[in-house]
Amino acid sequence: MNTLPQLRASLVAAAERQGQSAARAPRARRRTLRLALVAALVLLALAAVAVAATGVLGTGAPVRPTQPLKPSVGLGVPARGGSRILRASAADPAGGPRWGLRLVHTTRDLLCIQLGRLYHGQLGVLGLDGAFGNDRRFHPLPPDTIGRQPGAVNCQPEGGAVSLEVSGIPESGLMPEEGGLGVISRDRWVSYGLLGPDAVSVTYTDRGRSHTLKVEPGTGAYVIVLRGIETGPNRHGITSGGSGGAERPGGPPLPNPDGAITSITYRLDGHICEDSVKVAAARPCPRPSAAVRAPSLTPSRDLRRPLRVRLRRSALPGGYSATLSFTAPYAVPNALSGYSIASPSPCHGGGTIIDPINRDIVARARVTVPLEAVFANACGDSVLLEVLYSAAHSEPVPGPGSVLVGRVRVAIPR
Repeated sequence: MNTLPQLRASLVAAAERQGQSAARAPRARRRTLRLALVAALVLLALAAVAVAATGVLGTGAPVRPTQPLKPSVGLGVPARGGSRILRASAADPAGGPRWGLRLVHTTRDLLCIQLGRLYHGQLGVLGLDGAFGNDRRFHPLPPDTIGRQPGAVNCQPEGGAVSLEVSGIPESGLMPEEGGLGVISRDRWVSYGLLGPDAVSVTYTDRGRSHTLKVEPGTGAYVIVLRGIETGPNRHGITSGGSGGAERPGGPPLPNPDGAITSITYRLDGHICEDSVKVAAARPCPRPSAAVRAPSLTPSRDLRRPLRVRLRRSALPGGYSATLSFTAPYAVPNALSGYSIASPSPCHGGGTIIDPINRDIVARARVTVPLEAVFANACGDSVLLEVLYSAAHSEPVPGPGSVLVGRVRVAIPR
């Protein structure tokens, strides 16, 4: 609660009462009342200075999701009692509230890391850089806003580790809406992650100097906030990089070599080791053993189930949109498994376009999916569509571990 407006209102009311009394008082008393009014104004000015010095902020309206989340679609919704703010935090280069992290467990069995500014034990954003009309207030950031913060939120299956770096985050902490950053006075380069119980510290560089930061015990959480990129094509633009993997060190989750993080230190069985961007680290962590396999795009199984496609005329590239339907052979109870629609496109660099069906599905249910511009990447006069399933990934791709539910070739109407 901001007490400064209340104090101002009280002093103004007192001044009005004194003014009314002064009109009826003798000259000596009027002089006394004028001195009292001057003292009150001085007190108000000193109170304003004190508020600025102590960093007291007014509290504004909370951030709201751009679209409501659904329990069985996409990320899901925050699970009841499954959110908490971590102890890991970082100072802002320009001062003001520190930056911190919140863990959010969702109804689709994902663990999300949410980034924002910390104030009185809450995570939120500031009314700066066009956010909330530049009211310079603190606006709480509820857990259900995880869907509107690209770059400032990462969601993965629980038990994995993640390390991310994002440049271009506004000083407010509120990620921009689709369509541009707006006016950014001071953007930020932010590194944050969740490295697991074996992590000890992270080392990063800032303006050519190396710094080491201890991570939060137990979770391996850390957050680092640096001044944004000052030159180059990414100036005032959001770019990101990072990696995710198992909690056990020996590979990921070191971010890209061009990021701020240069190494992660772990304690394994009582011994210190590190994962580093350097080719030869002084104390490298042991690499997990894995058999080397030749790359393959062949799914583990082919069910040869029928797929049905209905075309409709469209103004989009290719002239047609479509709906594809199939009967789901397996259930999708959460975000840890799923179906995708794949469209191999050998004439476009040999790639495959993957369209995930990102929602819960009941086994043997009839699934219908809209496909916009279905012929946009066709090779010749037809397009090949495949439905894939994976029990270990929400966005299955062709290859070992995926199941080919069915495929159909659709010709462009003459």
